[in-house]
Amino acid sequence: MAMRDGGSYQFGLLVPGTPAFLSTWRRTGEWSVWDRHYLVGPGHALTISGGRRLEVIRRRMTAGGLRVESELANSTFPLDWMVATVLAQVLPRRIHAAAAGARGEVQALVDALAVDWLAQASVHKHTRTFVKGRVTATLTRLDVPDWRARGIHLDLAAPDAGALLALLGECRLSPRDDLPLDAWLADAHRRASRGAAPRAA
Repeated sequence: MAMRDGGSYQFGLLVPGTPAFLSTWRRTGEWSVWDRHYLVGPGHALTISGGRRLEVIRRRMTAGGLRVESELANSTFPLDWMVATVLAQVLPRRIHAAAAGARGEVQALVDALAVDWLAQASVHKHTRTFVKGRVTATLTRLDVPDWRARGIHLDLAAPDAGALLALLGECRLSPRDDLPLDAWLADAHRRASRGAAPRAA
């Protein structure tokens, strides 16, 4: 499936543990998975999730500072031509041909994207989800062994900005505090490249 319309308003940040306010929310799920993240640059996120599914997200910012994320692709392998078109939009041009030729199976695409200049890492995630009203919370413990980085990321999502802004106000947070997961991964990659100590939540 690809080229989905719409999206949700998002806000994320690193937290030291489970926020107290989530104790009053309804818990909806829990799982662990290894995802392969590719840092393709601002505006998009590309992930191979659980070793079997390609996910591509488009990100934009509203005038009020909230992040809006729209799902461009969410597909198991083999990838059809629509997903291949999305992949070509977000990947650097010099690996278009290799990626297009490798869309039949996961390992072939992983191999095609295994170039030194494309930052990427395997990320272990232990995730719990919660919901209250129109807001969904995703709390994820992150471990990136290749970069010696760990953290806990909380992402809040709502279909309308008002619900999310109301919650941020209650928590004394501002849209300026937003930290998408890929931004944290990019920072972890920079630190690992410099040999600096990893920053954890």
